Amino acid sequence: MDKRVNQLMTFITEQDYECYIVGGYVRDYLLGIPSNDYDLCSNALPDTLEKLLNNYHIIKKEYGTITLLIDELKIEITTYRQEIKYDKRKPIIYNYVDNLYDDLQRRDFTINTLCLDKNNLVIDLLSVKKDLDNKIIRMVGDINHKLQEDPLRILRALRFEAKLNFVIEKELYTKMLNFKYLLKSLSYERKRQEINDIMCMKRLDLLIPFQDELDISLANYNYYHNSLLTWMMIDIKHKYRISKKEKHIINNLSKLKNKEITNYDLYCLSFEEIVLLSELTGINYQKQYNNLIIKKRQDIDINSYDLLKYYSKFELNNIYHELEIKILNNELKNKYSDIMSYLNK
Repeated sequence: MDKRVNQLMTFITEQDYECYIVGGYVRDYLLGIPSNDYDLCSNALPDTLEKLLNNYHIIKKEYGTITLLIDELKIEITTYRQEIKYDKRKPIIYNYVDNLYDDLQRRDFTINTLCLDKNNLVIDLLSVKKDLDNKIIRMVGDINHKLQEDPLRILRALRFEAKLNFVIEKELYTKMLNFKYLLKSLSYERKRQEINDIMCMKRLDLLIPFQDELDISLANYNYYHNSLLTWMMIDIKHKYRISKKEKHIINNLSKLKNKEITNYDLYCLSFEEIVLLSELTGINYQKQYNNLIIKKRQDIDINSYDLLKYYSKFELNNIYHELEIKILNNELKNKYSDIMSYLNK
């Protein structure tokens, strides 16, 4: 446990309140996985915590959670609660409670309900450590209710299976398939985050039964070091939000992935795109790019002022394009006199 977290927990407990680490950190701690995922829970109300921690850097307070920043370490402290109603994955109606057991009942999977006190003592109020030992992903409480309450839990279960190499309990997996249609209600941004994590662990196969609901196709996917290339192979419906730059790169590479690459093709790409093209095709194009006679229009040994003596400004783009092709194909030397001689012909 990080010393700063221990000091924070000690301070809160000295004020006669409970405070535990819960969830991901405890799970990973028991599995021997390094983690800085510090989610704390306490019976102190948010307003009380805010007053108690007025000497700390509080960066956010919402949904019953106080978020602190200690140096570069982000810590969240959430008051024990029962969630009554969700709206778009956010609990909009909830009751604060005064005991840890009730708070743990609202959580998703049993392996995320284990707690740790300031003395590194494991608290297992739901008697679920056996699931961790047996490498089983099991839902807390009523599966139907939990999946309908937050369908993202379907993808989270798959992510934990991919990350931890655990097995999803049979009843839970059956219900995940029954409720997979609810995945359509989730934002594409949130789905992409979960898919990215599963992709990084090279377990996209886990998503095959859910691909239609996720609006992706996994018929011909492949893993690449750069996740954008993998997305290029699986996102056939283009509903996932990508930046203009990413869209530009995908469009360029899609046109080139199945054709013979010319000097002019490389000339039209950025260096980043050439690196990605090399990974996509398995052919190193960086040496070919480095040997290009020109890498941008400004490298041509003639300028627009010279050309305007013979051509109108509306013709310049076509003239430059013709010169680029000739020079890159070694059909014309990049030398002023040779270029002028060619143009005069």
